[in-house]
Amino acid sequence: MNYIIEFIVTFGIVASLTPILMKWFHKIGFTDKPTKRKKHKKITPLCGGLGMYIGFFITFFVFAEEPPEKAFWIFVGSTLIVAIGLVDDYFKAIGKEFPIFPRLVIQVLAAILVYKAGISFTGFTNPFTGVYIEPNTFLQFVLTVTWIFGVTTVINWSDGMDGLAGSISVIASGTFFIAA
Repeated sequence: MNYIIEFIVTFGIVASLTPILMKWFHKIGFTDKPTKRKKHKKITPLCGGLGMYIGFFITFFVFAEEPPEKAFWIFVGSTLIVAIGLVDDYFKAIGKEFPIFPRLVIQVLAAILVYKAGISFTGFTNPFTGVYIEPNTFLQFVLTVTWIFGVTTVINWSDGMDGLAGSISVIASGTFFIAA
């Protein structure tokens, strides 16, 4: 039952906060202009990721029962991802491209911090035999970092159409919600 409440609270925060952030970001010129690659028709505020971040962490800190050390590393890793995303968005707002290497370094560092918090790929069940397979610690580390980096990169690359990254995130969150 807590999952339903947490999902509704997070959705409510993001849905109510995003229009406020959109007005503010539009006012300060923190916007993305349409190009050949970007299919939106008008100037679009670059604030969706910040809204999702704020909504997630308000709910996380109110409802989560994680140990403080674990919560701290999740917060630091996520803050690094949002910060580098805002830097990338700033470059977009001024019509420049942000280099990929700093983003790569920050995303991998953030994934390592989340792994350090104790969140990791621990294994999987073989669908043919039903046997649970637990890889060694190094492989768990590599799979965890690769997964976090990969998901972050996919969401980042989906910014060519207004609302696409947010829609993908809602679908993924809904899937995880059902699985949980």
